[in-house]
Order: sequence, then structure tokens, then C-alpha cells
Amino acid sequence: MQLILILIGAIIGVSLRYLFINILNIGIYSIMLINISGSFALGFINTLNANQLITSSLLHKAVTVGIIGAFTTFSTFIGDIVNLLIKKQYMAAFIYFFASISISIIFMLIGIYVANKISSIK
Repeated sequence: MQLILILIGAIIGVSLRYLFINILNIGIYSIMLINISGSFALGFINTLNANQLITSSLLHKAVTVGIIGAFTTFSTFIGDIVNLLIKKQYMAAFIYFFASISISIIFMLIGIYVANKISSIK
């Protein structure tokens, strides 16, 4: 049942993302606003859950993993950093943040390079 609710949430989340991008039609700024609003939503929902205002773990997973996860994965990344900061694990938060960003950029560049090499073979 949990997986079905997460899948339904994911359909809602990805649909919202698609509509948000196409209605705003402001390029990269649409993605930035999605990431910011997703971070807000994840923090809001997780806090309601922590404060026991959301009592259904199924609802919590459907909203956080399904809707927000499909809307943006950036909010999960920020949530992980904030959780480390709350636990006063400042060095771990710093390393996680910079390693995630820098390694992701490097791997995207590697992916572009490999794809260009494969494309040039044809």
C-alpha cells in the first residue's frame, strides 16, 4: 500500500513540476523556484510530522517521498544538510554539501564528455 501511495504522490509531484515549469516559462528560474519551494515543503511537512501533527506514516511518505521527491530531489539534499546542522555535525554538513555539488558537476562534465565521444564515433 505504501508503494502505491508513493507512486500516486510521484504522479502528482511530477505533474506539478511540469505545470510549474510551463506556466511560469522563465527557464532556469523555474527550476530554482521549484527547488526553493520543495525545500520549504519538505521542511514544513517533516516538522509537522516531528511535532506529531501528521500521524499517518503512509501520508507522510506519500507527500515527502512521492509528491516532493518527484517535484524536486533538491529538497531532500537540503533536508539532509539541515539534519546534519541540527545535530551539530557541521563538518559533515560542510563536506556533504561541497562534495555533492563538486562531484556532481564533475560527473556531469564526464557524462557530457563520454556522450560527445560516443556521438563522434558515428
